[in-house]
Amino acid sequence: MKKQGFFRTIIFVVMLAVLNNAVMAQSKNFYVGDWEGKFMGDFTAIIKLYIDEQGDVNGNILMYAGDNQIQNDHLSKISLVDDQLTFFIPAKETQFEGSFNEEKVKLSGDFVFPDGSKHPITVFKPDSNQNVPPSTSESCLELKQKKYSQEELKDDLNFLMNKLLESHPQPYFFTSKISMDNLVKHALKNIHDDMTLQEFFIEISPIVEAVKCSHTGLRLPMNHHITFTEMEQSFPLKLVIRGTKAYFLSALCKERIDILPGSEITSINGTQVAEILKQLFMFISVEGNNTSTKYNELNRHFNKYLQLLFDSEIYVIEYSALGEKQSIKVKGIESNTFNSDVIGALPLDFFLDSDSNVGFIKIRAFEFDDINTYIQQSDSIFKTLKEENIGNLVLDLRDNSGGHPIFAAQLFSYLTDHDFTYFKQNSNVPEFAPLYQPMQPSQFRVCGNIFVLVNGGSLSTTGHLISLIKYHTDAIFIGEEPGSTFYCCDNSMQLALPNTGIEANIPRSIFETAVSGFDRNQPFPLDYRLDISIEKLVAGRDDYMDFVINLIRENN
Repeated sequence: MKKQGFFRTIIFVVMLAVLNNAVMAQSKNFYVGDWEGKFMGDFTAIIKLYIDEQGDVNGNILMYAGDNQIQNDHLSKISLVDDQLTFFIPAKETQFEGSFNEEKVKLSGDFVFPDGSKHPITVFKPDSNQNVPPSTSESCLELKQKKYSQEELKDDLNFLMNKLLESHPQPYFFTSKISMDNLVKHALKNIHDDMTLQEFFIEISPIVEAVKCSHTGLRLPMNHHITFTEMEQSFPLKLVIRGTKAYFLSALCKERIDILPGSEITSINGTQVAEILKQLFMFISVEGNNTSTKYNELNRHFNKYLQLLFDSEIYVIEYSALGEKQSIKVKGIESNTFNSDVIGALPLDFFLDSDSNVGFIKIRAFEFDDINTYIQQSDSIFKTLKEENIGNLVLDLRDNSGGHPIFAAQLFSYLTDHDFTYFKQNSNVPEFAPLYQPMQPSQFRVCGNIFVLVNGGSLSTTGHLISLIKYHTDAIFIGEEPGSTFYCCDNSMQLALPNTGIEANIPRSIFETAVSGFDRNQPFPLDYRLDISIEKLVAGRDDYMDFVINLIRENN
């Protein structure tokens, strides 16, 4: 199969569903609300269905990559006949064909792309009460304080474990069955009447974390996130985590914070930082025994995770500065007043320094709206590198959370000079069949040196890509242990625990790149490992870039 023909068969980022305008008003009520699921394993879709002033059902598809919204498309040509749903997404020229289950809580079907290829998706509708966001502080408070019986919580835990053991291909690869059973017994022993959803979430998180699979995880229900946004006061400091310690970088609030940047924060609200970190680590699922991802996640989202432990309008902070122990009280900030990620940044950036003979490419995620636009942009970049005879390429994959493998495969075609196969055969996921076959390098492939920057935020598809780069090229890898490598479990299903509505993501298939010589129990082999000092972080220096530029200069 020719490369360009192949790439046109794979996809635009698209999503999901709505109903027939001709449906009777009473029938429409079964379908309005929020529907949510995963597409391509990495994208979260939330379908907002509503009845307009004319009594017709309308809706939009919202697509998220992590916390960042990347799509909001209107649906048209909606038709529902005997629970069979079809609709069209004009922005993507994509048709959907599917059906609802008998209970009207699940919608399964296929997206039919312009090339005729079909790509499955399943989305779920939570309990109807969970579809209505709390509209007042009182309703938010009721939601937060709602209690569950011991029987309900034990049922939810048993439901979770049954689904996990039924579906996950390797639940005991890193943690033995005996150890896992002991974690479950410990949680069952601690579950009691009148626990809140949040308390239960904290109790069962270590069980899921013990699977040591980055695609196996729990998430609070959407309405609970809304409660955080409407009610909670977030920790107002930006910290950096190192080992069992935390250091102050900057304030996230408008008021003056009299803490010297670089000072060690020793306790928050009377709890030692080491104990806080131990607890927060249990909320973060990673591959195997990797720890760089946990630190990376906390360094980016510490304030959000801390909300699971503290509900405070005032935070009492003890810290050490210039050898002296001090204490300060600071007000919390509204949860929706900050976001530690870069919003609105392009997924792919390119900068050319002809004088230094270096090209820089930054890819934040393998998530693009249009495969053809992505290919055109990539061709243009690598054509420029070739025409300018640039001898060094710096590929920055730090904090790249992954995405669809087709975009990574396309990128790799510019980095190799021979045919390659992306994935080993996986009969469970036939829609990835082209990625199991030999693929050709691009005519605009790189001819010079390749330097790859990675860190604990290099996840999922990014791990697959770097394993191919390591196996097929002489690229130099710089940074810290990436969060993923040649092997991971995905093709995940999403489900909600029946009583609490806590959402679980459970993989069903193994994906392994077509490489050899790697070991799941060993970290990804780096050429240069970096450990950035607190002083450089406080100064705002990009030590990765400084290092690679100096390395290129030394070798020229």
